[in-house]
Amino acid sequence: MRRMDIKTARMLNALTSDFYVNCAASFAQTRTRPWHGWERCINAIPDALAKPELSVLDLGCGTLRFEDFLQANTRARLNIYGVDACPQLLAKDHDVHFIDMDIVSKLWDGTFRSCLHDVPKCDISCAFGLMHHIPGTQARQALLDAMLEKTKPQGYTIVSFWQFERDARLARKARTTTAAALERHPNLQLDEGDWLLDWQGEPETWRYCHNFTDAEIDAFVSHVADRAQLIDRFNADGPNDDLNCYLVLRRI
Repeated sequence: MRRMDIKTARMLNALTSDFYVNCAASFAQTRTRPWHGWERCINAIPDALAKPELSVLDLGCGTLRFEDFLQANTRARLNIYGVDACPQLLAKDHDVHFIDMDIVSKLWDGTFRSCLHDVPKCDISCAFGLMHHIPGTQARQALLDAMLEKTKPQGYTIVSFWQFERDARLARKARTTTAAALERHPNLQLDEGDWLLDWQGEPETWRYCHNFTDAEIDAFVSHVADRAQLIDRFNADGPNDDLNCYLVLRRI
């Protein structure tokens, strides 16, 4: 597989960053309900939810919907560390240690781990709806490595991987919008599984998204096998309950 170059990664990240800045309000309005898959995630970690105090590192935290869901399903006091490049999504008043960070840029320049220096090891580290915005296999692996590094021994790392090509309508739309985006940005060199999706028909508003195959997710599990035990792997969300693949990993 071709190794993505940093110039391409920066261009793709710039498109995604511009999308979130320009469409934060309309995007947040569509992100109000818990994901169906979260229920199975928390069912897999009962020992964590039973703690009186629970520390959570949420990468790409967005509107902090997961923390709202988590708080509704545990009596634990949450200590939240949220990382995102779009603080505009934090519409509600949350008691959170917020870190305004362009995760993709920090992964690609090799400073991501050092930027998390002040974040302690947490009971749960999670990334929902983030991994598909990370261009390049090597950067995705680096993100997962950092998440495990920030997870306490016997704590949990939980990640979702979007598999939107399972939906025929979304797959057709991805082909159409990517073709339009590449007409505007002909120098972009996409990897297999890379697409540029629009948003609610807005002109020239694209975000980079990677569709994950089962084989790619298998490779992530193998990559961390020496540091994490696979507790659960399942698909959920979307009309057929299969658009996201979740990994629930326990730090060894």
